[in-house]
Amino acid sequence: MAVILTNKNLSEVVRATRKKAGLSQVELAELAGVGKTLVFNVENGRINAQFENLLRIFHVLNIKLTIETP
Repeated sequence: MAVILTNKNLSEVVRATRKKAGLSQVELAELAGVGKTLVFNVENGRINAQFENLLRIFHVLNIKLTIETP
């Protein structure tokens, strides 16, 4: 399990999971129904996306999002 505290952490998780799944950025974008530029930006720490689109990427990569409160 990865703890996401920064854009860089999120970028690393998405990139590593995509590569483990054997997907290119273009393939991930197509499967998630988002633009390839969004995938590129997320993987490079430039995350300024609608949350819904991030959730689509997470779904394709089978990344579970858990939120813990204090």
